[in-house]
Amino acid sequence: MNLNIGSVDRAVRIVGGLGLILLAAMGLIGAWGYIGMLPLLTGMVRTCPAYSLLGIGPRLDQAQETDMSLTQGEHATQLLDALLRRRDGRGLVKPVLGRSILEDVGANPRAGVMLGQARSLLDYICTVSEVPLVGQLILLGKEDGWDGAWATWRPFGSLLRAAPQLTIWSDQHVNLIRAGLVAPTAGVVKLWQQIEPLAEQLLNAALLTAQREIDRYVSECL
Repeated sequence: MNLNIGSVDRAVRIVGGLGLILLAAMGLIGAWGYIGMLPLLTGMVRTCPAYSLLGIGPRLDQAQETDMSLTQGEHATQLLDALLRRRDGRGLVKPVLGRSILEDVGANPRAGVMLGQARSLLDYICTVSEVPLVGQLILLGKEDGWDGAWATWRPFGSLLRAAPQLTIWSDQHVNLIRAGLVAPTAGVVKLWQQIEPLAEQLLNAALLTAQREIDRYVSECL
């Protein structure tokens, strides 16, 4: 079954369908009100046969369908895999525009919310796994959302972005990140809210990892 009804369309169908059915059951409108079963059912299953047959209407784009069918951890895994496919012969990965990475995973280039949340989840997993922030290899074209309790991260943005560019991304790095993504996590926004008291501690951990990677790179160049 192809999901072709977006979240707003779905809400309208369910609310409108229930409203018609309720009005018909109360006798406020004729029996025709039970036609509300149609939008109600299509909204519940997120599929409209008419959209599929006629190719019209507010259909889901590929990114929206992915949002419905994948967890945030799976989104992050897709981004990780796309970055790893860009490794050069040495194992280095150059920064890539967010739009390009979305195209790599077959998502709509405008799916910025999904990209931002999956990217931030990758960075959290990297921080606790003592791995350079691989998510910083994805360029969003705007400043990171380091505000509130996370404002202390902003002055170190250049360092945190430089380290993953100098990292030789080995299978060990990848396995550590994948292990973290497999573990159940809360929604990304809720997750960052829950760990706000640990902002400074996590920053120290991220900086130590970044500095270690930069020191390794400098030693190899000397």
